[in-house]
Amino acid sequence: MSLTEVRLMSEKRRHFPHAIGSSNWHFQWCTKYRYKVFVSEYVKSMCILALQEAAKRYKIEIQEMEVQPEHIHMIATIPLSMSPTKALNLIKGFTARLLFKMFPKLRLRYPKGHIWSPGKFAISVGYITLEKAKQYVKNQKAHHADTILLAGIPAASEASSSPKANPLGRGGCQQKQVHEYQRKPRHRNYRRRTIGKDARVGGKADVVWRYRS
Repeated sequence: MSLTEVRLMSEKRRHFPHAIGSSNWHFQWCTKYRYKVFVSEYVKSMCILALQEAAKRYKIEIQEMEVQPEHIHMIATIPLSMSPTKALNLIKGFTARLLFKMFPKLRLRYPKGHIWSPGKFAISVGYITLEKAKQYVKNQKAHHADTILLAGIPAASEASSSPKANPLGRGGCQQKQVHEYQRKPRHRNYRRRTIGKDARVGGKADVVWRYRS
């Protein structure tokens, strides 16, 4: 490790009462029922202001932040005496109170006063991965845009499952020929198969005997 890197690491450390260090975390949480509350730019900007006020109140330093229509990404440095779960609960509780005050009509969608889902995601971020995590949060718009564009493309597993795409069948093995008969044949290799409700004929379940050659 070079002297420049050591100096940068020492600059990133924070001083607390009887403690010196840095606790960096990547937080992620979503709105309750995954409602897209922050579609409007005005509501999104107000949410950013509420998050910044909550961070100042509880001495949390926000490194990077991105507000999506139904979830939040945040990289923050929290005090060493504070657990990540407590920090996230404080941020969620304070921002919820501010948002309900700024937008009273949110009570129509959330009458119980809970705008955030109880679920959460938190993972520690070290000095080496801090910049990579910041780039990940910054590129959330491009990431979700790529997901939407690729939503209509079938997966590779679905394409390979079709007989034309994979003539050898699943797993590269040659498919066995199947013969079906309505009456019970006299051979031990036949297996009984009852057709379900979707394929019923005349209100009764059909019984088909299948033989694998």
